[in-house]
Amino acid sequence: MFFYLLSVIMLSRLYPLYKDAPLTYNRLAIIILVQLFFLIALEINLTLFLLFTILVILNGLELFIEKRSSRLNLVRFVFFVLLFIIALVFSLAAFLDFNNGLLFLLQDLFKDFNPAINLKIPGLNFVIIITGLLFLLNEANFLIRLVFELTGKIPIKKESTEPDQSELNAGRVIGILERLIIFFFVTIGQFAAVGFVIAAKGIVRYKELEDRNFAEYVLIGTLLSSLIAIIAGFAVARLLV
Repeated sequence: MFFYLLSVIMLSRLYPLYKDAPLTYNRLAIIILVQLFFLIALEINLTLFLLFTILVILNGLELFIEKRSSRLNLVRFVFFVLLFIIALVFSLAAFLDFNNGLLFLLQDLFKDFNPAINLKIPGLNFVIIITGLLFLLNEANFLIRLVFELTGKIPIKKESTEPDQSELNAGRVIGILERLIIFFFVTIGQFAAVGFVIAAKGIVRYKELEDRNFAEYVLIGTLLSSLIAIIAGFAVARLLV
């Protein structure tokens, strides 16, 4: 249940929080609708209603704070931690369970492909993998950006004091691809390949590393991004049934 709830929360935040701009009411609506859509898969009871109410309140509070804060990544990381705790607490509640009618329907749909299919174990493994991927796609980026801000290693435009947004956007995409590749290699036990991924990134950006500040930015981002992906890969590999 925990991995399902956490996946729903992270999936709902994936598109609305991708941009480096405060939440809008339209994006808040997307978050709430996605969460509602997937929570319907659970049995409808008072606990589910309470969970959804808390999620709506936290989402609205995040929008309110984001519009008034200059530390966007800090706000998003803190709210992710809060939502993580909420998912953990409610997953331990005895009153939350999947809708049996929906599970039986899925069982009937898939048994034609394999009469011996058991949705519970494959379904759990699938959700665990999706949880890891969703964390690496978006939520990990908030932590990495927060470290950049705390260390003052955000790339700056030449002859300016403004952050280089194009470089930050490129770094986000490169970081996502880097984490996904490392995550894949770690989960299948190909640890040697991780070194090649990190080395390849250094070779591609070799010329740019002559600038010390930029080199420190790339080094911090690469090491932190790789570390997060390795930890996530190990965790998922251990949790798979």
